[in-house]
Parts: sequence; C-alpha cells; structure tokens
Amino acid sequence: MTKPAAVKIEPWGAQIEALREIGRAARSEVRLPRLGRGGYGIADVQIHALRGDKGKALAALREAERAGWRGGVWRFHRDFDPDLASIRNAPEFKAVFADIERDMAQQRARLAARPKDAPLDLGATGT
Repeated sequence: MTKPAAVKIEPWGAQIEALREIGRAARSEVRLPRLGRGGYGIADVQIHALRGDKGKALAALREAERAGWRGGVWRFHRDFDPDLASIRNAPEFKAVFADIERDMAQQRARLAARPKDAPLDLGATGT
C-alpha cells in the first residue's frame, strides 16, 4: 500500500515553515531599529543570505556596519554564524569585518589612552 502524497512530502514541511518564518521576519524587521535594545541587528543580512540573495545580504551588512552595528558577538557572526555561510568568503564580507575590526581596535586604543578615573561621556553615543 502506498502512502498518501502528503506523507511523502512531509520532510519538506519543516523547510517550508522555516521559509515562511523568514518571510514573516523580513516583513517585521523593517519596523524595528537596527541598533539598540530590541533592534534587529543584522537579521536582514541573515535573511538575505539564507534566501541566497548574496548581493542584498552584503549590501545590508555594509549598511549595518556604517550605521554602527557591532553587536556583542560580531566575531561569532564573522567566523561561525551558519546563517552567513553563503557570503562568508565574499571579498565584501571580509572587507566589512576588517573595517569593524579596525574600528574596534581604535575604540580600545582610545579607551586605553584615557585616564583611569576620567568620566565617560555616554551622551555623545545616545546611550
């Protein structure tokens, strides 16, 4: 006895639902800020990369970098995030993260050069 067609395609059900979820996330992330608590960070980059749209993913990554995105785990995204695997070897991907690395090194150097008891001016960053 053969199984109904619906049963035969069931393994695809999880993938189809995942694609639907990506679509829902893509529609909702535009209402949120990129940066800050509750921001979407690089979710748009991940969505484009998962959809196979490398050009949009890389453009969104550059946009995020220019907006000031660094994220608490930016090195994870650079080195390990499976959602970004499709763009990880692209020259623009490497260039964006080289710019982030350079910026973070400059920030560390400025912080190290400050007197230890100097107050931090957080108003300039909007935090």
